[in-house]
Amino acid sequence: MHRIPRWLFAALSYAACSACGVESAPGPHATEGAASGQSEPRPNVLFIVIDTLRADRLGAYGHGRSTSPNLDALAAGGVRVPRALATAPWTTPSIAALMASRDPTSLGIESEKARLADEALLLAEVLRAAGYTTGAAVSHSFCSSTWGFDQGFEGFDETNVQGHAALTTAGVTARGKSFLDEVAGQDAPWMLWLHYFDPHCAYVEDERFPFGGRGDYDGRVKSGELYRVILREWRKYNAADWNELERLYDSEIARTDAGIGELLAHLDQLELAEDTLVVVTADHGEEFHDHGGVGHAKTLYSEVLHVPLIFRFPSAFPRFANGQPPAPEHWVSLVDVAPTVLDVAGLEIPDDFFGKSLLGAEPRPVYASTHRAKGLRTIIDGDLKLIHWVTPDRFALYNLASDPAEEVDLVASPDHAEDFARLQAALAQHAATVRRDAILAPSVDDQASDTEHLMDLGYSGVEDDE
Repeated sequence: MHRIPRWLFAALSYAACSACGVESAPGPHATEGAASGQSEPRPNVLFIVIDTLRADRLGAYGHGRSTSPNLDALAAGGVRVPRALATAPWTTPSIAALMASRDPTSLGIESEKARLADEALLLAEVLRAAGYTTGAAVSHSFCSSTWGFDQGFEGFDETNVQGHAALTTAGVTARGKSFLDEVAGQDAPWMLWLHYFDPHCAYVEDERFPFGGRGDYDGRVKSGELYRVILREWRKYNAADWNELERLYDSEIARTDAGIGELLAHLDQLELAEDTLVVVTADHGEEFHDHGGVGHAKTLYSEVLHVPLIFRFPSAFPRFANGQPPAPEHWVSLVDVAPTVLDVAGLEIPDDFFGKSLLGAEPRPVYASTHRAKGLRTIIDGDLKLIHWVTPDRFALYNLASDPAEEVDLVASPDHAEDFARLQAALAQHAATVRRDAILAPSVDDQASDTEHLMDLGYSGVEDDE
């Protein structure tokens, strides 16, 4: 058992429950002292994931409201990847794919009870085996130690897993700053994963970021309503109601951005920024009636799959001393993020990883899927996107260049018959491949995953919310 770092010990003292602040074992793939003879310096890694953040709600991706000045500044000084696709429209499979660089189906994650298997090789395990100090602070039960995400972390803080009604940006930021204070000045490189949750429903207005306030609005939408309430009411919403819901969502994004800005300022104050690779992304987005629904998890349209992806590469390292590399303009997958981190760190990319480094990457098809809504799969190849509803067996084909809102289905167009056949075959082949070599995922216990427990956390039930 490893010593508990001071930053995590403080969090453990703060927590009132024994389920919080878990100290993780190295994981089956980690090797103690693997980097004892290491002579080549390696960059630190600050890995930030923001729950339920669709790309088009950031200024750097074209949003009109000032929701994200700190992330916009990070993008301006780094690399903004314009087209990044989450592998699933809800948390557990998407974060699993992000950290393990594998398709969720290949990890066996096809239900709410499926957790990461010990056999899965995670980015933190690879970095820890290479001599990195690894720490994490998460704020969502679906990426907690219960679901197996603590593998490879010396310190794994869960004090901010407090449910959907809680505001946890300040707590996650505080844990992150404590970790940075702990590792500042040490010789070994470090990896810190922070998972911010506040943009997820319930949407609670931050009075610092009212974005026009309620004005004359006196409709159905209220700040802080849990998803179960929205589910009962959303079919009655008018345009003003949807605008109010999106305003509250934007206010939550601004709160999160402010917390990340505080964290990045602390990184600068500790003179760690130039030695640190910063990665910011999201697990999935959110729908506000874009395709006739609300929330996420049940469709594969862009509003729930197109996520931000921002890198700031470490300028202290010769490879990046002359500036940031160009962003890939083609669609990329979140399975490509972990290989990119290892490439920057000068480490070998394991054979277990499906993804490719985005540094100099060539275009290739990207995929996503969900077991929700009786099963959906999608492929994007170039500008064309094919969605397959498994039950009933139907397809839709879109040209994302001319129709980014995915409103014009081309599946019956004679001009796209060959495209449809090609993408249909590729999607079927991919589905068969990832299922053939899938890891058998264990299940979490009933208390952690039953509907009553999820509702206590703010869920309306596993079929209605992530």
